[in-house]
Amino acid sequence: MRITNEMLVTNSVRRLSTRMAEYERAQSKLATGKEIRKPSEDPSKANRGLSLRASREARVQEQRNAEDAKTWLNTTDGALQSAMDRLQRARQLTVQGANPGAQGEKDAIAREIETIRSELVGIANTKVRGQHVFAGYTDGPAVEATDDGDGNWTFTTRGDAEHAITRRVGDSDKVRINTTAAEAFGDAEDSVFSVLTGLEGALRAGDTNAVSATLSALDASMERLGGELARIGANTNWVDSALQRSEDSLFVIQQELAEVEDADYAEAVMDLQMQDMALQATLQALGRALPQSLAAFLR
Repeated sequence: MRITNEMLVTNSVRRLSTRMAEYERAQSKLATGKEIRKPSEDPSKANRGLSLRASREARVQEQRNAEDAKTWLNTTDGALQSAMDRLQRARQLTVQGANPGAQGEKDAIAREIETIRSELVGIANTKVRGQHVFAGYTDGPAVEATDDGDGNWTFTTRGDAEHAITRRVGDSDKVRINTTAAEAFGDAEDSVFSVLTGLEGALRAGDTNAVSATLSALDASMERLGGELARIGANTNWVDSALQRSEDSLFVIQQELAEVEDADYAEAVMDLQMQDMALQATLQALGRALPQSLAAFLR
């Protein structure tokens, strides 16, 4: 086969183009620190990298959900603890009011009970990020107090077990982060607010029997609050555990992603040096094979 100058030039330029492409690839790997720049270079690694990135994003979102859940749970726990403290004080006052004594003393106790009731309404309407913690999915305050003008109060507590607000904090972890006013403070006549209103009235009337009878209702309210506190505490531990698992999983994913995508620095430096030597050798060979004018231009 006859080798013409045109064939020699074409083949030489093709080889030079290939060598320069390899040199640019090695240079880019060292500059970016990445093993592959596009999926076509290694489809298997690229697919693995995409899968790991998707898993990483899922774990990051779960961590965001867990942090939001902890905010809700901690706020709810703090409010319930305050409510329990106020109820314990109300029980102490009830025991005092059930004993024989001057009416003036009972009136003073009644005024403090009224204050405690108002405090509990405020606690029940606690907000987090502008949303009522104990209202579930309903709009407006969790507890509304209505006075008929004659000193008779009625209380509306919102939400029930169906108003469960949840957050997904893991692949199989979906945690409830709230409790409702009806669950924590009771509903209608059973609510702690109604109990305290009745207690206040009994104290002002000097009815020690009615005051004593209120103790069992207060104990039931405290037991209900204690149950919700226990559930919130258990869910807080659940969220903490899920958050730790997400962090551990993220660490492993980051390591795997580095193994798949990140270039070995020492290997990348050696590869670049080898490609540089190969490029120089190719240019020297072309300098002997190609016409002098073209070889000089390439140099």
